This record gives sequence, structure tokens and C-alpha cells, in this order.
Amino acid sequence: MWQKKIIALSFKEYDFPSQKKWWIIVFLLLICAVILRFWGIEKESVWIDEAYSIFLANHSFQEIIQGTIADQHPPLYYLLLSIWLQGSNSVVLARSFSAVLGVFFVFQAFVFSKKVLNDIAAIEVGFLITISPFHIWYSQEARMYMLLAVLVMGSMCQFFLILEGKNRLISYTILTILALYTHYFAIFILLTQFFVILILRINSLIARKQFLISLLGIFVVLVIFLPWLPIAFYQSQSHPLVWIEKLSLQTFLDTFLRILFGSGFLLLPPLLRSITFIVIILLIAYTVYREIIKNNYKDIFFIAILFWAFAPYLMVSIISVRSPIFQYKQFLFLIFPILLLYIWVSHKKREWIRLLMIAVVVFFSVIFLLFQQSTTTKDNWKGLGGYLNQKAELQDGIFCNPAASKLPLSFYIKKSFDIRGYPLDYDILKGGWEGERISQRNIYEIINGYPFDRRRVWLIEFFPELWDPDKLIRKSLNKKCVMEEEQYFGNITLTLYRDCHDE
Repeated sequence: MWQKKIIALSFKEYDFPSQKKWWIIVFLLLICAVILRFWGIEKESVWIDEAYSIFLANHSFQEIIQGTIADQHPPLYYLLLSIWLQGSNSVVLARSFSAVLGVFFVFQAFVFSKKVLNDIAAIEVGFLITISPFHIWYSQEARMYMLLAVLVMGSMCQFFLILEGKNRLISYTILTILALYTHYFAIFILLTQFFVILILRINSLIARKQFLISLLGIFVVLVIFLPWLPIAFYQSQSHPLVWIEKLSLQTFLDTFLRILFGSGFLLLPPLLRSITFIVIILLIAYTVYREIIKNNYKDIFFIAILFWAFAPYLMVSIISVRSPIFQYKQFLFLIFPILLLYIWVSHKKREWIRLLMIAVVVFFSVIFLLFQQSTTTKDNWKGLGGYLNQKAELQDGIFCNPAASKLPLSFYIKKSFDIRGYPLDYDILKGGWEGERISQRNIYEIINGYPFDRRRVWLIEFFPELWDPDKLIRKSLNKKCVMEEEQYFGNITLTLYRDCHDE
């Protein structure tokens, strides 16, 4: 028979004698997940990407699709956020959408872990995700990463059921295509699923019927995504991701550790982090060899989870060698398989080692979670807006580099300033930046128009090296104006110039 009993992942002796008690613990941890994801949800300033999400979601569906075409993401998240907001521009309400999804993801983790592990291990995986600073952070951000994680989890669950021989083609197709219309990184999950069924079929671990059904599902997903493919290609050509740095080995290692332990682990020395990464990978590899390869266990679920945890990570890393696309936040959907493998490995060790492995994750998660929830770490657009409300005059000029800085500022500015920026033609529905940085060719046009003809000009810079690598705006203003003051709000620099004259 092609169907194998789950051997490698099952430890039924650890199952709860009472399923009612297990569900009570899950319920209590879900309440904890709700509290952690809504605690301090309004504390951080809204930042550029979140402001973009909220502004775009407050347009019609047609305009949202138009705006996403001019941007770099598919439209589903913004369409759902529009329904959620119902015309509101509340930052808390927008973030609450991700928080609710985050709690649902925790529930998914409990149920999925129970299926492939056991009751105790499922509690452990769900608990670690409940207190994960990495997961909580993106449960409090008005972006699409949590929606992607929920849809990927749903897609993989239906994929597993198909491998079991159950009829889940329709639900699998729907969830997978929704993931793909949420974020392009879902394509790596689709590729992972293809590799899994190919390997399973080559080794006769699934029947021909399950192989063909899975293959059909992947094909249907690609066909449904086909109308958006030219747009995706246009976006990739028109919007160079200049803010993404070339992938380094340390970033590769640290992102995995950030997913597992939280960002607090990155406070440790690089050498210690690298050693930790190597130890964890060797533990997983040794356990796989001893429990799976050496004993010839053929657990189809384990193979799928192993690929889920590492295949997307490696594929993105390989692509990033030539075309950088590697950003740690986009790997949120890997937190479940990585933690599941970690717990599985811990259950294969002696009891004191298992407890130590879990305690390390809990320690760093709790320590950094306390830090994360008690301090503000995002860029302080709220403070910047408050400062301009106090210091700036209505006749002053305000120039933003980049122009999208106007979006988060608008949540906190109380006066009716005419704010301009670069790109000069930036518009949320039309885009406005196609990779052209400020150069000697266009600096004259920028610096001799509005608002640089004002008596006083406020220059707002947010990572200006991405759009003005030669600092031409600042150099020009230093020649034609007198710098009066400079303030810092996180990574945002605010500079006041006065007495400007034509160059």
C-alpha cells in the first residue's frame, strides 16, 4: 500500500488522556495570543508601507487594482483590507486585521501540529508561536505578510490531505491562488509542493492518483494566475528593489535565527549566532538521518514539512545572489514548519535536552517580547508630525525624499501644508518612480521649483541614499540656503533651511 503509517513524527504516548483538557489548554493559549497581539497595537507610529496600505484600501476596488499595478504587489490584501476598514483610516483598525489573522494562524498551528506530531508537541509548537516576537510584530503591522502566512498554512493543510487520498482539490486550489494573489513569494510554496509530489512519486510513496490530482491543482493555480502574470513581469521591470541589500552569509543565518528565536537573538555576537545556526542544522540533519534515512521510514508528511521549512528559504537565497529579493519579513510563513521541526528534533533527544531546547526559545522570545512591547522601535513619524505642528509655519516649504513620506506624515500633521517630494510626480494610484534616482540631470529642475523658493524649507529624508545616493539635494541646499537646525526621528532626518536664493 502507498499509504504509510506515520512513524517518524508520532509519539502517541505523549497524547493527552483527555482531549477536553487539550482543547482547554489550546483555548487558554489562544486567549494569550489575542492579548499579546492586541497589547500595544497602537504604540508604534504608522510607517510608509502601512500608510500606503491604508490609503490605497480607502479607494474603490478598481482603483486599488490600478494602484497595485503601479506598485510591486498583487492586490488581494488591499481588497480585503478595504472591506475590513469600510472607509476608515484608523491605524489600529488596519493593524487589527493582521492581529485577527495572527490569532487564527496560532489556531492553525495547534491543529496542524496535532495532526503530524502529538498532543504535547502540538501544545509546544503553538505556545512558541503564541509568544514569538517575530510573529507578534507582523500581527501588529498593516501589511500582507500575516495574510500570506495564513493562506500558505491553509494551502499546505489541503495539500497534505490530498496526499492522504482525500478529495481537497477545490479547497487547495482556492487557498493557493489566494496566497499567490497576496504575495509573489507564494510561488515558492507552489514550487515546493511540486518538488514534494515529484520526489514522493519517484519513490512510490504516493499513488499515481494523488500525484495527478496534486499536479492538476498546481496547474489550475498557474492558469488562474496567468492573467496577472504580465503585470507581475511589468512590476519586476519597472520597480527595481534598490532598498534590498545583496544577500550576505550573516543575513542568511540571522534570518533563520530571527524566525526561530526572535530578533532579540541578534543581540548576541555574530560568531555565537553562526555557531548556533550550525548546531541547529546539524541536529536536524542528524535526526533526519537517524530516524528517517537509516531506519528507512517513509513518512510523506515529514518529507513535505522538511521541504516546506527549507526549500523556499534556499530558493529565495539562490535568486538573491544575482537579484536581491531576500527580506526576513517575507519568510513569516516559514515560522510554523521551522518551529515544528525544532520541536520534533527536541522530542528525539533526552528529556533534559528537550526541555533545554524549548527553554532557550522561550527565554529569548520572552526577553525580546518585553523589550519589543515596551519601547518604540519603528521610525517616529508621529514625533516628526508633532514637531512640524509646533515649529513649521504655513508659508514654509516642506520637501520629502522620498515623496511617499507624505503618507505617514498625513496621519499626524494638523496644519494644511503643501508637501512636495521626489519623485515629483508620485501618486499612490499611478506610482511615479521607475528607478530613476536624483542625478545631475534632474537636480536643477528639483531644486529651483517649489518648495525651494520659500523663505524657509523643511527637508525630510528617509533613507535618502536609495533615491539620492550622491546627496545632491542636500549639497544644493547647503549652497543656496542657510541650515538652521537638524532633528532626528529614528531613521528620519528633518533639516530646516532658511534664506534660500537661486543658484
